[in-house]
Amino acid sequence: MEKTVDHEVLSKHPFHSIPMWCWIFLLSAVNFLSFETWPNEENNFTMARHFLDNSWLADSFSLQQWPGTNFIYWSIAGVGLKFLSFGQLAFWTRLINYLLYAFPLERIFRKLNIPLLPALLLLQVFFLKQEYLAGEWIWKGFEGKTLAYLFIFWSIDSVLDSRYYKAAVLAALATYCHVLVGGWYFAGVGLFLLFQRTPFKSLVLIAATYTAIAAPFVGYLALNLFGGESVQSDPPADWIYVFYRNLHHLVPTMKDHFWEHEWPFVAIIVISLILLYRPVLKDERGIKISRLVVAFNVLLIGGLILTYVDSKGTFLKIYVLRMSSLALFFELLWLTMVLRTFVKIPDARKRVALIALAVLLVIAAGAGVNKNIPDWTESKSEAAYREFIDFAKQSTAEGEKFCFIGYNDKNENVRFIHDGNRDRLVSYKMVPEGDVAILEWYNRILQRDALAADPLKFALLSAKYELSYLVSKNRLSTTDYDGELIYENPFYFVYKVP
Repeated sequence: MEKTVDHEVLSKHPFHSIPMWCWIFLLSAVNFLSFETWPNEENNFTMARHFLDNSWLADSFSLQQWPGTNFIYWSIAGVGLKFLSFGQLAFWTRLINYLLYAFPLERIFRKLNIPLLPALLLLQVFFLKQEYLAGEWIWKGFEGKTLAYLFIFWSIDSVLDSRYYKAAVLAALATYCHVLVGGWYFAGVGLFLLFQRTPFKSLVLIAATYTAIAAPFVGYLALNLFGGESVQSDPPADWIYVFYRNLHHLVPTMKDHFWEHEWPFVAIIVISLILLYRPVLKDERGIKISRLVVAFNVLLIGGLILTYVDSKGTFLKIYVLRMSSLALFFELLWLTMVLRTFVKIPDARKRVALIALAVLLVIAAGAGVNKNIPDWTESKSEAAYREFIDFAKQSTAEGEKFCFIGYNDKNENVRFIHDGNRDRLVSYKMVPEGDVAILEWYNRILQRDALAADPLKFALLSAKYELSYLVSKNRLSTTDYDGELIYENPFYFVYKVP
């Protein structure tokens, strides 16, 4: 195929001699690479440590979790923690993840005839806003789903080549890394194959290929998830998990600001559905991307409708909006292809257009790097946390248990159990599996939160759960609590149980 002028101009530029995968890897690294762990990693690394060493804090309620879909991920992280700190493990696993992503992404961009600069700009825009809604993401920390997306990117590459059986195998491997990500991805591919008018026999065989490989793992998960004791409670365990713990992921339409700030993304999803009936791109792979956009946006529309129907969380707990990030990625691919097809730039201005693209990329990348820079410096709160951990390890005993009040559950003190080698009453991030465990977790959270309004209740709570220390983000007055203040810094006030 004859080269377009912009490819010719670009090929003469020095940076074009460097493979595209190198630039993709570099762009990912400058946006997200650091030694600073983020809360999801801290939670999972702690669980991974206990998974490979059950004798560590064996009686901890927070650590009594079944690995489930995290089996492969926790195994990798647990082995890594035998040699690396949390920060080092986060750095190296992200680095490897981003490197491995770069190869299938380069193949996808080249097959869609997206040159280097537009490809990097597309990625950078995606890095700044990685989902339509529901707080989903692909690039960030190291989790089970980031392993799954490696296989998904290779699966997408196979879909573009019409190698659907290979795509199904790769989707099944993604399912072993994260059952929901792999499962919902294959559901989207199934819709895509329907839109492609794939013969029924082929549909059945492709589905059978995926099922045959994924079934042993899915069956193992089902036996443990549905074989446990079901408890009738008010509120029910499903409601607690969906509407109390994971509202931001599972029911975004209930957030106060959703229809004020995020409705444009819902509008984009709805508008994009017309692509099935009026495909703008006429080449084979362009039509495939159009239909992938439609297929994955149909999943999101169905998920949004379900948020208004499933008031108990029975179905919402399987993360029906899990494909929010991948749907947006397909949308950006489609938009880039449309712009390249229909925006005609005179030959004399091709070089100017490339320079403009480069400038836009630098500006967008600068915004991403600016967001990442704070992770390379120690904040005042982090320094205070380190001092507190030193105190806990030096001045308290390993068997003693802590209770924290006044902190942001989502991002503060998540790694305390690991760093301090001490147990705590409850961890908001460490939500267990099974009705009995979820109800106990919820009860502990409510009792702990009640202390913020009445710290005097801590006497009863400490006796019930054998707590030794109350840790508050703010100093408590002597009328609120009569325990002895044995340590303080600007962010941590530690009281000894009388």
